[in-house]
Amino acid sequence: MNACFSRKSPAISFLCRGFFSLFLIVVASALSALVASTEGFAQDSFILKTEEIPAGMQFGRIPPQMKRLIKENPWVVDRGSIPALSKAIYENPAHWTIRKMVMVILATRINPYQDDIVYYGFVYRDKQTAEREYQKLARVQQLNASRSLLLRGEKSVILLFSDREDLFPQLMALRNTLQAKLAE
Repeated sequence: MNACFSRKSPAISFLCRGFFSLFLIVVASALSALVASTEGFAQDSFILKTEEIPAGMQFGRIPPQMKRLIKENPWVVDRGSIPALSKAIYENPAHWTIRKMVMVILATRINPYQDDIVYYGFVYRDKQTAEREYQKLARVQQLNASRSLLLRGEKSVILLFSDREDLFPQLMALRNTLQAKLAE
C-alpha cells in the first residue's frame, strides 16, 4: 500500500497531503498568472477611465429594452455573446479566435441614451489571426470612412464608429488615447 495513504503512518500521510496541497497552489497560481496576462489586457487597455473620455461625452446609458443584449457599459463581452455580436459588426468573423472582446458606448451629455460613438476592441489568439480579421474590419471601416477609424495592435484591433460625422473630432481624440494604450 502507498505510504501516503497508509493509516499506520499518519505523519507521512499528513506530509504527503501538505505537498499535494502546495503543488495544487503552485499550479493554480501559474494558471491564473497565464490567464491574467491575456485577459487583463482587454480590460485594462481598451476600457477608458472617465477622465480619458473626449470633452462633452460620457459613458452612454443602456436603455431598459437593450439590457438583455448589452449587459453593461463598458462591457467585457462574455464568451457566449461574442459570436452574435462579432457577426453583427463585420462579415464572417472568426469568432472562435477572439480571446477577449470589449464594447464601449459613448454619448453626448445631452442625450445619454444615444450611442453617438461605439468602439469595439478585439484581442485575437495570434498575430496572423489579428491581421486577417483586421482586413475584414478594414472593409467595414472603408464603407464608413467619414465616421469610423480602425486601430491595430500586435494581436488586437479596435473599431471606432460614430453615427454622426460632426463627432469626428471626438473620434480622433479617442483614437489618440486608444493608440497610446495599444502602444503600452
